[in-house]
Amino acid sequence: MWALTADADFLAQRGQGQVEQVFARAVNIALPARQQLLTLLCEEYDNAPNSCRLALTHFDDLFRHGDKVQFDDQGITVGQHLHIEMSRCRRWLSPTLQMTAVNFHLIAWLQWHDIIHQHLGENETLFNYRGDNPFYQALNKE
Repeated sequence: MWALTADADFLAQRGQGQVEQVFARAVNIALPARQQLLTLLCEEYDNAPNSCRLALTHFDDLFRHGDKVQFDDQGITVGQHLHIEMSRCRRWLSPTLQMTAVNFHLIAWLQWHDIIHQHLGENETLFNYRGDNPFYQALNKE
């Protein structure tokens, strides 16, 4: 299994973790020692921070919740059945976003104003909490 792209932080990982969540095209890996979550993605997904895209179209039956994950110089070992080769992985750089005066004026602020007001409900709030949600109950105490 080959890694296609990953950001610098992902490429620098060493140590152990475990598979936390498994989806058809994404897998989350928890690193408890660093209190960090990393993500493996299928090739058709976009690059993202703390993630690595693999040369696969789906993850069906490849990963299991709780599998041990080992990051080392040779790559990533998942459980006793998978190895992800990192030697050909290209480093992805997150684009630097800059808000310039020109960019700021290109934002359609009035359009966003109209969209927000279309979604406002009876209480003029975007928070639609109801029932026994503790956050909603705390907000309603007066």
